Amino acid sequence: MMRLFFSELAPVQFTPLYWVNMGAAAISVLSGALLLDLTNRDVLLSEVRPFIAGLSLILWAWASWWIPALVLMWLWRYWAHRLRLTYESSFWSLVFPLGMYGAASFELGRAIDQPWLATVALPATAVGSAAWLWTFAAMARSWRRVD
Repeated sequence: MMRLFFSELAPVQFTPLYWVNMGAAAISVLSGALLLDLTNRDVLLSEVRPFIAGLSLILWAWASWWIPALVLMWLWRYWAHRLRLTYESSFWSLVFPLGMYGAASFELGRAIDQPWLATVALPATAVGSAAWLWTFAAMARSWRRVD
């Protein structure tokens, strides 16, 4: 985060690894949602349920904020600076956070009884699946070029 906000970043330095920031928040949201499922079976968890729900929602908002920021940085790298979009293994670090965001949105919506979060999960999962397919196809194409 400090590097993104306080250092000058060259386009080649902005790699897909920055998507892990969003993925970390998303996996924390999923963990919170799963803890919320246990609150009816555990006395301590039932006492802190509002805290877990609130923190999970804040983390979901943080993960949601990362998505447009990362997309803008992606456009800045490939469109504004006209870098060529070629496969690199770090693209796989972009796939998992997108899928995790979809899963986390669905589970949190279910855990706090907010169906609108589940509607966010469907397009997020579709984008994650498309990113997986694109990354796999680009990887397969790169193998063909090596031979």
